[in-house]
Amino acid sequence: MNPAASLIYRKNARLLQRYSPELFRDLEKASLPDNWQVILSRSGEPTVIVITPDQEFALHSRYDPKREGETWAGSINADAEMLVILGLGLGYHLEALRQLYPRKTILVLEPQLEAVKLAFATRDMSSLLKSGQFYLLVVPDPGDAAAQLAAILAENAGKKISLEALPAYQKIYKEYWHHVCQEVTDRLRQRRVNWATTENFMYQWLLNYRRNFFSYVNAPGVNCLFDAFNGRPAIIVAAGPSLEKNIHLLPTLKEKALILAAGSAIRVLEKNGIKPHLLVSFDPGEANYQHFAGFDGSGIPLVYAPVIFPRIIQEYWGPLLSCELNVSPFIEWFDEKIGDKKGILISGPSVANVCLDLAVKLGANPIILVGQDLAFTNNKTHADGARHQQSIDPEKGKYIWVEDIYGGKVPTTTAFYSMLVWFEQYLRALEGKRLVIDATEGGARIRGTEVMPLREAAERYLEKEFAPEKIIAERVAGYLPPGPEQMRRLQEALDELGASREELGSCFEEGIKVARSLLEKCQKRTVKPANYERARRKFASLDRRITQNIFYRLFIIQGLAARIDAINRVLSERLNEERDLPAKGEKLASLYLTFFTEVERYAGYTGALLKEIAAELEEREKGMANVKARGPA
Repeated sequence: MNPAASLIYRKNARLLQRYSPELFRDLEKASLPDNWQVILSRSGEPTVIVITPDQEFALHSRYDPKREGETWAGSINADAEMLVILGLGLGYHLEALRQLYPRKTILVLEPQLEAVKLAFATRDMSSLLKSGQFYLLVVPDPGDAAAQLAAILAENAGKKISLEALPAYQKIYKEYWHHVCQEVTDRLRQRRVNWATTENFMYQWLLNYRRNFFSYVNAPGVNCLFDAFNGRPAIIVAAGPSLEKNIHLLPTLKEKALILAAGSAIRVLEKNGIKPHLLVSFDPGEANYQHFAGFDGSGIPLVYAPVIFPRIIQEYWGPLLSCELNVSPFIEWFDEKIGDKKGILISGPSVANVCLDLAVKLGANPIILVGQDLAFTNNKTHADGARHQQSIDPEKGKYIWVEDIYGGKVPTTTAFYSMLVWFEQYLRALEGKRLVIDATEGGARIRGTEVMPLREAAERYLEKEFAPEKIIAERVAGYLPPGPEQMRRLQEALDELGASREELGSCFEEGIKVARSLLEKCQKRTVKPANYERARRKFASLDRRITQNIFYRLFIIQGLAARIDAINRVLSERLNEERDLPAKGEKLASLYLTFFTEVERYAGYTGALLKEIAAELEEREKGMANVKARGPA
């Protein structure tokens, strides 16, 4: 690096160090890229030539890079509030964007750290680095880049976002950018699905939790099986149509692999005389009960979460193993208070997704998937014998076409696609710590799995018998249900939540009163700046109290995440755009009135269910006291 370049680099690097010390440290260690050459354009401004084995690319115009940057910036979606740009380049296009849209957030994704070093040693980037709305993300791996971008975009959910690429970067990093865009889209779609699922089922989850509470508390946790099958093979059975191709092999493999089945597959297995070692279910709706109605589960442990439809637990004949789900913080909180952790499983769009996480936590390796089509193989929804099996016409209805295991295309639905995305993201995070084999023999291609027929997988990996049923029985045998001391802790936890609920109620009462007063003044157009500011400060104070409230944090945030996020977004952005004070005040008051009213309704429902648990606990304690008073029969 020559003295002039070193001087420019130091100026830029010092600014970078202020807002991103970690990136600064990495940049200090980086070298300049060998195949990037700085030349002067005809206008006298520097540009860069990137030399690849196939051809040369100019990052910016060889004639006038500034004007080219301005032209490019003018073509960008003006409605977008946040711009994600692939390529730092030498910053011409970004400076033009900043000039054109000073209030927009600009997030730059750069795949190569060396390219940043070259840019910092070539041009003064201070106008960008000093901007409060400019962010630089340097991530070489497209999967990691997508994960980081998705997390950032999720925090800005609801903003209009545009993904753009500097044209030269789009050519140089074609596969990288395609991967990033696809995975970011998938992750954001998955987040929307999760939010929609939570909102649809939030009342059902709470009601089921209350009805299942004491059977859940008294059941052994699935964590008693964690690591019980280290290095042992496991087969996860789902009810996809391709299960018909290899279900006949499962009876011969029962002693050589742990067989886990999703609840939806149980009828197909029963029809073929197969009893899995573990059955897994947690869906809260009554439709899930149809899989179990009249089913004799004797000898098959059911792994379930307490949000499951209650009749399933009430009528199930086999052993029960309870678990916590990572999306329900209140379950984990109660278990910690009682002192009886059940084991956390990562939730997903389907039970088969959760089965994979369970198999990993049990220590299984390899993990073999069967019946996991995630698509309509041969235009069928499920294998014969499944309760919801039917045929589809791919020419009718709205289907997504995805790659199948043979490289062709197969129709699927948004729901199945979200399950596919979950599997792929989970396997990426697993980083090869398990061999996961897709032995479905049909259906969608699941990236991160090794595709092979079940017979071949069995010949390669299922060599020795190891009596899975015996291992499970031995691990579960020593469990003791919670005793009097743990029930005392439960009572204390319920008392703590009761007090927290009362505090929350008083916050809502105050907030509704302030919101209605401000709304009335705004509608009459008698509001003064002091009225608005007083209400705004009060709302901010209530916000702080509410977000620190344990009842709110356990029950409300998860259930109403999408609505809370939408309100916060409007408060932080849209209000700043409003100049008319009565209109601005009316918007603020209406938002908070909606928030307080909606959350109070949900909190009231939850609080009533917790009171029912407290009342039942009291009745149980009275019953135990009466038994002790009578003495032995």
